[in-house]
Amino acid sequence: MHLTRLKQAQWTIYACADSETQCRLLDSVNSLDSNHQRKFAALVSRAAELGPEHVAKDACHVIEGKIWQFRAGDFRVLWFYDAGRVVICTHGFVKKKGKTPASEIRAAKSRHAAYLAAKQRGTLTCRESAP
Repeated sequence: MHLTRLKQAQWTIYACADSETQCRLLDSVNSLDSNHQRKFAALVSRAAELGPEHVAKDACHVIEGKIWQFRAGDFRVLWFYDAGRVVICTHGFVKKKGKTPASEIRAAKSRHAAYLAAKQRGTLTCRESAP
């Protein structure tokens, strides 16, 4: 599994990537308007500097089991914790209304399982995100 490092401070924030050069989360963020992009960047910076527990409760909460959600307006990023002050973002999507779709939760759980398997096999790779 490939990871893209989004931000590193007291905590390290990664995004699951499809390849060494392709990251769906960053593609999703880049397709947002500049206001949503700024909100997402501020949220990631705060989580990296202070930890996810210091992000406002309306912008960060548990969804199901070990899957959490960051919220920047109507843009959502699903993620999970790993040891050593690490957050792994699985993917992002625009939420139209209602509860988080079950398909998005399943996708996050699938990436969580793939991450754990890759970590156990020692096959995780990481790259820096583009500035």
